[in-house]
Amino acid sequence: MSHAAHPVLDLPFDVTPDPDEFVRAAMEWHFDPATGSPFWLRRARSLDFDPRRDVKSHADLRLFPNVVNELRDVPVTDLLPRGYGERPDIVGTFESGGTTGAPKRVICLRDWMDRMVAWSNANLDAHGFPRGAQWLGVTPSGPHVVGRIFEKSATTHAVSASSSTWTRAG
Repeated sequence: MSHAAHPVLDLPFDVTPDPDEFVRAAMEWHFDPATGSPFWLRRARSLDFDPRRDVKSHADLRLFPNVVNELRDVPVTDLLPRGYGERPDIVGTFESGGTTGAPKRVICLRDWMDRMVAWSNANLDAHGFPRGAQWLGVTPSGPHVVGRIFEKSATTHAVSASSSTWTRAG
């Protein structure tokens, strides 16, 4: 995140922040004209409350309407928080599977991908998944983030293709 982000928003994935402190910091980040995304700044104008003033706890998130359908056709550039600067480190734009209608879009920046991969790796380690093993990944491809996370986890857990010996059975 930007240097202007509240420290609670940049905690390592395995540190659990106070939920209400996290919500307050997120409201400041996403609804501040200097750091928020065009989508959320525009959406704030249609709300009957001020997210920065009125959303102070996890329970207050109920004030927000369900915006899931708006994520189906929002321009991807409208999802980029201004706080990441002029040249944000975008890893990719991903979509849901579309099982409930048209796919929903999200944009993933480097810091979020790094956190998701670290979380994934910690879970693999916790469940005894061996490092240095050969992987066969059967994951969604295309615009789904799951395949990208799996690919990144494989680079830290799996045998690299250059150092492994592959044989064909039969």
